[in-house]
Amino acid sequence: RMNFINAYDQCMFDRCHRLRERDDPYAKNSQEEWMELPLWLFETHNAVNLRLMKERAKREQKSWTHRDEVDSQWPSVAACPRCWREDGAWDDLYVYKYMRSEYWPDDGITTLYREALNEPLPVFDDDVVASPRSMPPVLLQILAISVPLSLGL
Repeated sequence: RMNFINAYDQCMFDRCHRLRERDDPYAKNSQEEWMELPLWLFETHNAVNLRLMKERAKREQKSWTHRDEVDSQWPSVAACPRCWREDGAWDDLYVYKYMRSEYWPDDGITTLYREALNEPLPVFDDDVVASPRSMPPVLLQILAISVPLSLGL
């Protein structure tokens, strides 16, 4: 609890900028402004997960790896492949869409977000077809189902 309060008071994760009060409290918020609170909570949640993972490793006198750090984050790569960019950073827009599709009531926007999150990931890289080894597992699963169906098997 004190860790959260200290982080909040010190404006960690850009809280002071992202959650600032507006000059006109009655002005309509933009999409980006509406995204700031859930994204800030998401970043804070993942920071807590990472800290707890490291504390546990220290207690158990184990070292942690980059893989352990990635595994402590939410959502996982398996749950939301689009949430992770190739460089390992988060894609804030897809994280927001994932959170909205998980936690908001169903409406037209949530349905659109779910559809966008479930679209197959692109298999083209610089206009060259990716090799099967570099294709995401989800695409391999789709191919394993669709190829036999298209061949009438």
